[in-house]
Amino acid sequence: MQVGIDKIGLFTPNKYVDMVDLAHARNEDPNKYLIGIGQSEMSVADKTQDAVSMGINATMKYIDRIDKDKIGLLVFGTESGIDQSKSASLFVKTALKLKPEVRTFEVKEACFGLTAALMIARDFVRVHPDQTAMVIGSDIARYGIGTAGEVTQSAGSVSMLIKADPAILALNDGHSAYSEDINDF
Repeated sequence: MQVGIDKIGLFTPNKYVDMVDLAHARNEDPNKYLIGIGQSEMSVADKTQDAVSMGINATMKYIDRIDKDKIGLLVFGTESGIDQSKSASLFVKTALKLKPEVRTFEVKEACFGLTAALMIARDFVRVHPDQTAMVIGSDIARYGIGTAGEVTQSAGSVSMLIKADPAILALNDGHSAYSEDINDF
């Protein structure tokens, strides 16, 4: 049985900083950003947006085309949690009016949070092929003005429905791992 991504939704805020303008403001060659990090615009979340609201917006792209009663797991991968005890997935579950039996939790681990959530969801569906799993990755990265990280900050979310015999992409088992405690910038 193949398991993978059956539906996908994306969300980014509608506000952004033009990277050429930022490069000029920082006395940098624009190609450092345009080619070096491959980015022409940097999305910026406004005061009304957080990781949860962006995750909900990404999910709304497909929620009306699925059977919500088949969802058995909701995993939220982020490094931008909004509550230190309650999982971001619980806020999403409530907003989407998912059934009480849906298992939910948050994975907090920088870039690997979403990948880990996706792997967990894949394994859940393998054990429960009659159910689906929802995986959300959502972050707002903020770094100080003029710091090395400033040009890498952004905001956005992806939401995926994982199921048996997926319409978009089957996930395989091949992967490797490497972890080290280093600073990004």
